[in-house]
Amino acid sequence: MDRSRSISSGEARAWNNEVEQRRREYHEQRCADNELYRRAYERLQEERRQMQRQMGKYMVQIADAVNEDCQQRVNSVMENIEQQPVKTHEEVMRDRALMDSVIKNPEEWMAQGVGFGLGFAIAAMMFADSEKMKQRMKELEEERPYLEEIKRADDSFDKELICMSGFEW
Repeated sequence: MDRSRSISSGEARAWNNEVEQRRREYHEQRCADNELYRRAYERLQEERRQMQRQMGKYMVQIADAVNEDCQQRVNSVMENIEQQPVKTHEEVMRDRALMDSVIKNPEEWMAQGVGFGLGFAIAAMMFADSEKMKQRMKELEEERPYLEEIKRADDSFDKELICMSGFEW
């Protein structure tokens, strides 16, 4: 498909679906060909699913907190519509600085959650069975070339995808 011309969103979706189909077929074929590749691919997929579940929990907590805060603000305004609290300049600037920090550094906020998870994992490993740990490290070392191959293949397929922003690209 010629990506240089303007295409409709339907054509872009069809293109992306075809790329994803080829990605699935590639990984299925490699998994069928090599047991270590299959083990590395399945482990990587499980790690991604766990990360999605964890991030989903964080997003629900954030949404709940924001909704609760909004509801409290609406309730406080509705209780006494005549007297609404006016924020001081310092309160406005503090709120703006917090929002700017989240907008400018979204990775930092995500990194804190990931950093906590890594710290917890390292602490858990300190108390883990050393033989099991050695076995796990050996498995990871065996899987390393296949993990690198998976990453290269996924990067290659990702480059073929057309970003769908909802606006003209």
